[in-house]
Amino acid sequence: MDPLSALGIAASVVQFVQFAMAIFNGSRKIHASASGAPEDSESLENIHETLSAFSSSLRSQIATVDFANQGADHKLEVSSRPPENTSNRSET
Repeated sequence: MDPLSALGIAASVVQFVQFAMAIFNGSRKIHASASGAPEDSESLENIHETLSAFSSSLRSQIATVDFANQGADHKLEVSSRPPENTSNRSET
């Protein structure tokens, strides 16, 4: 066997062993966790719950602000109307 082929086979064996160890370590972490899920999954679940609660809080705050501003928007509409032309009235 030529040296280049031997090096290729050795590299393939090392890569396979690294892959097998990664699978073994991942399954060991899952087995050791309390919920049976990997830590990354539990962390993502916690982040999801936190963001969902934050989103709900923001929605309720926006709804409250929108409801409170409805009267202000109406006042703004009334005040932004151009004044009536009073010049004709003073001349008569």
